[in-house]
Amino acid sequence: MQTGDTLPNEPISHGFESPSPQHVPGEIEQLSWPRNRAVVRMALARDRAAVFVALLSVDDALVNEPHPDGSSVLGIMASCALSERRIAAILLQALERRGGALPAESPEDEQETEVTASLGLESTIALYVDSRRLLLDIIAGLSDDELFGDSQLISLLPVSETGGATLDRRLADSIHRIVEQRGITSRLDSIIVFEAAMRAVRKDLLTVVALLPEAERPSWRVTRAETLLDGIRAVQGRERTCLGLLIPEAMPSPLGPDSSWNVAWQGLHRGHQALLRAVGKTDQATLAQPVSHGEGTIYSAFADLVREEHHLARALRSSIALPSAHD
Repeated sequence: MQTGDTLPNEPISHGFESPSPQHVPGEIEQLSWPRNRAVVRMALARDRAAVFVALLSVDDALVNEPHPDGSSVLGIMASCALSERRIAAILLQALERRGGALPAESPEDEQETEVTASLGLESTIALYVDSRRLLLDIIAGLSDDELFGDSQLISLLPVSETGGATLDRRLADSIHRIVEQRGITSRLDSIIVFEAAMRAVRKDLLTVVALLPEAERPSWRVTRAETLLDGIRAVQGRERTCLGLLIPEAMPSPLGPDSSWNVAWQGLHRGHQALLRAVGKTDQATLAQPVSHGEGTIYSAFADLVREEHHLARALRSSIALPSAHD
């Protein structure tokens, strides 16, 4: 089973048309919605990442403010998470029936009314992150037949095979719309939101890259002018800059323009882990400090990093004709 932030190498040729001998990277013909768990995991990671990228632009008032129906951003997130843990319990039963490997954690029985009433920002974010991670891990242990077969477990999952909006995507769109309408410029500057956004966007990118034939990943054209390797180098360069804002002596060596795929890919993972460790040792006051060269704060520099990686994942999805959260 795949867990954590590793990249599954799951061949999914059965989900796409077989490339012709004249195939050019970036031009795979895509069937309407490949029915396999790799694409389901991508869709789940994509939608959760969209919410966290949106949260980078909100303030304290917005996440707690009641909507006309009485709900709030935090309340919707908590309800989503609790619903997903109930779905996870059903999926776990499918794994247990055939003796499959179980994830390290299992959902616990929770009283929804008590939980949603008492959760604050940090607890809600943690529940929201863990519930989706648990779903992704469980799905990685199921076969395509189990997910899409007679039991129709796919119907339980918060994904849309038609490209329609899921609750995550509607929530992300709603946050973006309110921020734009109100011209909100203050932000949460929350370490836990930033950490969650970093992890969610990285999972988004990994699950998209996993859809590509492994041999074609380095030369895959995300755009006419940029390959996936170019995009990976750019993200790692921004990670290096952000790490230098917190721990200058820990900055890794920059990647050269001729660095290989393996060097860039391994550097991307090392930079991500180093940055998460650095952020975990940082306080709110440090994030709010202005950067010494340039405009904005350390937090805004980190938010730009997350958005750049999110943009890469979206562009990569577009190159293989899979829908992104705001397409």
